[in-house]
Amino acid sequence: MQCCQTHWIKLYCLGCFVVCSAITAFVLISIWRQDRTSISKNESVPTRTPEPQIVKPKSDGQRADKFEPNPFEELNSSSSHATNKKSDRSQFQEGDQSAKNVGKSSQASFQELIALIDKALEEWDEDLMQDEVDSEEDEESNVPSSEKTPEKSDLERASIAIQKLSDKKLRERLDAALKNELEQEFELDVCLWALVQRKKIEVLREIHKSNPKHVEILTALRRAEGRSDPLTVVVDSKTEFIKGTPVSLPLLKVSIKNVDEDKQTILFTKGGDYRSGRQARWRIELRDKNKKLTQVRSLGFFAMGGGIYTEETMSTGQSWETSLDLNSFVAGEIKPGKYQLTVFYHNRMTIDDDKNIDGLMASKSKTFSLNIEPIKIKNSKSVIESVCRHIEQIDESKKLIMVQGTYGRWAHDSVAPDSPQGKILSLGLKAVPTLITHSAIETYSPKKRSMIFSMLYSATGIHEPSDDVLGAHKTIIGPWAVWGAENGKVHTVGMGGGGTITTYSKRISKKSQRKLAARWKQWFDDTVEIVK
Repeated sequence: MQCCQTHWIKLYCLGCFVVCSAITAFVLISIWRQDRTSISKNESVPTRTPEPQIVKPKSDGQRADKFEPNPFEELNSSSSHATNKKSDRSQFQEGDQSAKNVGKSSQASFQELIALIDKALEEWDEDLMQDEVDSEEDEESNVPSSEKTPEKSDLERASIAIQKLSDKKLRERLDAALKNELEQEFELDVCLWALVQRKKIEVLREIHKSNPKHVEILTALRRAEGRSDPLTVVVDSKTEFIKGTPVSLPLLKVSIKNVDEDKQTILFTKGGDYRSGRQARWRIELRDKNKKLTQVRSLGFFAMGGGIYTEETMSTGQSWETSLDLNSFVAGEIKPGKYQLTVFYHNRMTIDDDKNIDGLMASKSKTFSLNIEPIKIKNSKSVIESVCRHIEQIDESKKLIMVQGTYGRWAHDSVAPDSPQGKILSLGLKAVPTLITHSAIETYSPKKRSMIFSMLYSATGIHEPSDDVLGAHKTIIGPWAVWGAENGKVHTVGMGGGGTITTYSKRISKKSQRKLAARWKQWFDDTVEIVK
């Protein structure tokens, strides 16, 4: 009997192996077919068709004289696009010398060559027309926020649904959330917020009695009672006015402190939110003069979160300290002006990149004024000439490597300091005006312009170029370190060596490059002051 069972087990394992092998083979064949399809589409132009010749830009000395924004006049003119297409067509029709030799030897083959060139040009024009259509569709989808209904987040939908529950059903949902806090995410907070709105003080006191050290429950109770939150965020600043620039936002030293009026000890989470390179249970909101919230920075692929943490008691008067890099929490363009800054903290949830945190039991600081000042860059002829010279020396045959973070020794293995890219990045902000001007030069190849856009992003940290601007490239991300201290003594340290992202793109869009060049020119006009 045992031998028979062993035989059937072997047959079962063999069957599983055969099925898995078949599935793996099917997936590999499908991927191979997709790759072949994409290759065949990209190779629609016959190999005999001569490629367009790239018009070389003028010499370094002449380019240095054109540091004034003359290229942008061509960029913004309505006739520049048609002119470029005409010149490209003449380049295709001229062809290379070998193609002309073929035409001399046989009239029929020459005519065939011209027909192939015309076909290639038609396909190229169709691609540009498709870019125009895609752009129009994008513009239609980008309807002003005042004219379209914003999509509700999961938090907003859950809040609306829970508000409709009866008191009995609400209590059942809250009890279930308490039993599965880690799985329910914001369910517990939304239920507590509903009880606060309904002024269910006695219910909250009953729940608090069973969970006396629970931060969110105590926070909800204090809010229902009309009293201060048990935890408060303290920003270490000598004044209520904090200064920075659009590309150099301040580093904030902050702490979360137990200030409960009834001296209730709470259970505090120490560490465990640093693996993304920033403290994920913290959040910084920046609002302009119209109280509009600036874009919250999303870490995307690297927003893995987590880390080693402990839960320990925090008595009244005790605090947890750390530092927050504002550059890691705020994204998008920040123009010179005055902003309102508020720091938030949640003891259990990560709230760093949520669209909004309305309805959560998050603690917050008082609001500070942040004064963003213009960027002042010294006008240096030697820097202009140096950047122009190094742009000319860029080797377009090499794969583009974009540096995300301040260029330094950590990046030297990927981008050598003696390379043209490394020498430009070593100049920092001083290279930005010249790079912006050169980003609009149409006679540059798309590959060279993609290198210019990547260096602009590396130097400033804004206007991250999309894949259709850069094409195939590799992004290297710098190292990071965060820390947390308890009453002045470092308790938790998290650090990482950065990472690498490889992006495979089909092609570079000249239209996207033109748009980005125009954005950089506008940013320069709004943000930078050239000083002598």
